[in-house]
Amino acid sequence: MNAPVNLPGRFDSLPRFASALKAIESLKPGEVDSTERKVVSVDVVGDAAVAKLELKRPNAVLTDYMSLLKVDGRWLIVNKIFTRDMREHVSGS
Repeated sequence: MNAPVNLPGRFDSLPRFASALKAIESLKPGEVDSTERKVVSVDVVGDAAVAKLELKRPNAVLTDYMSLLKVDGRWLIVNKIFTRDMREHVSGS
């Protein structure tokens, strides 16, 4: 049995601390959203890396910072933090 994993933040109508499983189950296959995604930077040293990603949505810009490790020849995300800048209207900024 897997231990419950809590995700801080809001996922539309989900409670502030929703289980990861509920958040994943709420996604609809093939659903298209208006999020613009961009890899801002990647810093690699040996088998470790940090990536900065920017996700622009109509009412917010999210910045993700992901720590990655190369294990058995594959890059794995081992940690993620994010921040959200809420705006009335985000366009090309």
